[in-house]
Amino acid sequence: MQANFSDDELIAYLLGDADPKRRLELETCLETDPELLFRLQQLRVALGHLDSLRGMYEPPADLVSNTLERIESGEKVQLNQAVPAEGFDELSNHQSRVDSLVLGLSLALICCMILPAVVTARFVARKNQCAHNMAGTGNQLVAFSMSDPNGRFPYVGDDPYTSFAGIFPVHLIDRGFSIDTRQLHCPSISPVNYGTPVACKNIPSLAKLRELSPAELADLQHFLGGNYAYNVGVLDETGVRVAPKCEGRSNFAILADAPNFVKQGEQFLAHDGRGINILYEDGHVAFLCLPNSDQLPTDLHDHPFRNMNGVHAPGLHHSDSVLAPSSFSPLQEFIPSSPSDDWD
Repeated sequence: MQANFSDDELIAYLLGDADPKRRLELETCLETDPELLFRLQQLRVALGHLDSLRGMYEPPADLVSNTLERIESGEKVQLNQAVPAEGFDELSNHQSRVDSLVLGLSLALICCMILPAVVTARFVARKNQCAHNMAGTGNQLVAFSMSDPNGRFPYVGDDPYTSFAGIFPVHLIDRGFSIDTRQLHCPSISPVNYGTPVACKNIPSLAKLRELSPAELADLQHFLGGNYAYNVGVLDETGVRVAPKCEGRSNFAILADAPNFVKQGEQFLAHDGRGINILYEDGHVAFLCLPNSDQLPTDLHDHPFRNMNGVHAPGLHHSDSVLAPSSFSPLQEFIPSSPSDDWD
C-alpha cells in the first residue's frame, strides 16, 4: 500500500521544515516504498534547480496551449503513407521530432503542476527560518538587557570602532553569550547573486575589534550584523543618544531584514523582495508584505527605518524605533526621506 504523502509534505521534508511526527513516518515508509523514494528523488532534483530562480516562478498561462499548438502545426507523420524505399531514416526522424515535442509537453505540464508548489514551499520555509534566526538573536538581546543595570539593549557606540549598527554581536559575545553566526543570516538572500553582507565566520571581542586596521574595520563593520538591521538608539530627555530600554513593547522594533537605503525609500532584497520579517521587543516576529518601506501599513504607527522626522537617524524619543543595516553609523550624515503624516 502506497504511503499517503502529498508533494507539499515531501517538499517540506527536503527543506527541513517537516512536522517531526510526519518526518519519522516518511523516513519509515521510504525504507519499503520505492515509489515514494522515486517521488522524493524527483522533487529533490527540482529543488536543486530553484536556487537560480530568484523570485516567484509562475509558468505562463498559455504555456500548455502554445506547446500543443506547436505540435499541431508541426510536420505531421502519416504512418499509413508510403515509406521511401531507401530506408526508414525519414520516418525515424519524424518520430524523433514528435517524441521530442511530447517530451517537451510533459516537462511543461510538470512545471505547471510542481514548480509553483515547490517555490511556494521554499519561500515559506526560508521565511520561517529567517524568523527563527531573528527570534533566537532577539532572545539573547532581551537576556542582555536583563543583565544590564539600566535594562538596556547593546549600545551602538560613539567612537569609530563601535559606531555602527552591526556592533550588537560583539556586545553579546563580551557578555558571555554564544552566537551561531548563521543566525545572523537570512536564508532567502544569496550573497553570490546579490553581493549582500552575510554573517562573519568569527565574531571578535571588543578588545580584538579595537586592534583592527582601518581597512579591516571597515570590512567587518559591513558584514558583522549579517543580513539584519538593528536599533541604532533613541534620544533621552536631555537629547543624548542611548540604547533603547527593554520594556516588552509589541510595537517597538529591535531587528528586521536589512534594507538598502535609497532616496525614494528603502528597498528590500530579502524574501524575493516580497516582504520583510520584523522582530519586536515582546519577542514576536511579523512578516510584512511590501517591496519597499514606503508601502508599510500605516497601522504600525512607527516607521522601523526612519525617525519621526523621516530621517535615517536615532529615534527622537524612547518609543521612536529606528533600525539600520550593519555598516550604518548614527554619527554619519543622515539621509532625509519624505516625512509622512501616516507615522506618529
